[in-house]
Amino acid sequence: RLQNNEKFLTEFLQRWEKLYQRYSKRERLKSTTDDELLIFWEQLSWSDFFDNDKSYSKSTKEKKLKEILLEYSKEWVDKFSDQLWVPYKSLAIRKMRARWWHCTSKQDIVLNLQLVHLPQKYIQYVAAHECAHLVQKNHSDKFWKVVESLYPKYKEVRKEMRKFILE
Repeated sequence: RLQNNEKFLTEFLQRWEKLYQRYSKRERLKSTTDDELLIFWEQLSWSDFFDNDKSYSKSTKEKKLKEILLEYSKEWVDKFSDQLWVPYKSLAIRKMRARWWHCTSKQDIVLNLQLVHLPQKYIQYVAAHECAHLVQKNHSDKFWKVVESLYPKYKEVRKEMRKFILE
């Protein structure tokens, strides 16, 4: 019994070390302040989007970010779904803590609002990934072939994307 505990402890510590190494390299997005925001990896001023009146509420600013992301991502989702000849039902932007994106069985695509802060290549990859789910609901080899046909650099971008932490 003691041998099993030692084996378990050794395996646990090895796994913990791997996870620590992987996640300690990740970075948090410092996305917005009262005066500035990060859109597509570019630092901008809120005054670029609103009058200089700083009394805009958090929800008003959030709506603006959703509009920006929806406008940009819709272009790519439309492009990729047209290439696959498969329509999607709707595209929505939400705040999510655990996922960057989601595709429902009803062909609804939901993107995380935090994507608006990342470089555009990540949004393009996410659009390709979600459109691939319109034809292949799992992450099989067929699915990844579809993703690659839509966005050939997906492996590199997918790997890079893991360094960001959702909040």
